[in-house]
Amino acid sequence: MLKKFTTSLSKPPLAIFFIKDSWSKIILYIFMIPILMIIPAFILSFTQPGMPHVIYQEINQVMAEDFRLENTYIENYHLVTTEHKAASLDYYQFAVGSYEEQNRMTFVFGEDGITLMVLSLEADYMSYQELNLENYDFSSTDQQDIYRLTNAIRDIYNEQTYIEVGNILAQYFIYLFDYVVVILIMAILSQMIAPMLRMPFNMRFKLSTYLSTVYVVINLIAALTAQAWLTYVSILVVYVYHIWAFRSIKIIPKGVGNGRQ
Repeated sequence: MLKKFTTSLSKPPLAIFFIKDSWSKIILYIFMIPILMIIPAFILSFTQPGMPHVIYQEINQVMAEDFRLENTYIENYHLVTTEHKAASLDYYQFAVGSYEEQNRMTFVFGEDGITLMVLSLEADYMSYQELNLENYDFSSTDQQDIYRLTNAIRDIYNEQTYIEVGNILAQYFIYLFDYVVVILIMAILSQMIAPMLRMPFNMRFKLSTYLSTVYVVINLIAALTAQAWLTYVSILVVYVYHIWAFRSIKIIPKGVGNGRQ
């Protein structure tokens, strides 16, 4: 597999020798290559475990703008309220009192602590005392107060190790989907790149599987260097690789080279 990987990157025309690979090898290759794309997520999970800073800032903004309640406060680690309120951010929901159950991770502010609900099931619970929320006014506009609330959410989030695993798996399947879509598109476009080449679609698909390796590698570089513009370059390069490879295939007329005079 390593040889096919390096050959597909450095010598695209030679990828033609892999079109007779069995479908089991092709499928294995398709599932293995996107693993490269989750390398940044693995690195981040080891170097900066816990809630990503971007998500932390977005939650803090939600707490400041959409999660303010009057006559609702925590006093001596005990919630006092007569209101109901819910706010959401992507896969996360924050609620006081009753709320509409959704397919999200919901942080519910209860009488004595915060309960984390996942798919209607209680995943975790931390008391206000554990979260250092002895007193808090939900109507406060003071940024330091709001950060205290956001910190409580982050503390519960960081206790859920499965979240990072789930995020990495979600990223993997997104990259896998993207890779397969690129392969399909390029396999179809290859019929226009080399219209005189009578190659069955299944062989074009196999060849595109290897030629599209460069798409994944460039996107990996884009993720590691935070250069989003490289994503657009990857599409262009994979197209050039297909032109290079398909137009390098020589069509030998039937009967030529069989030794007949």
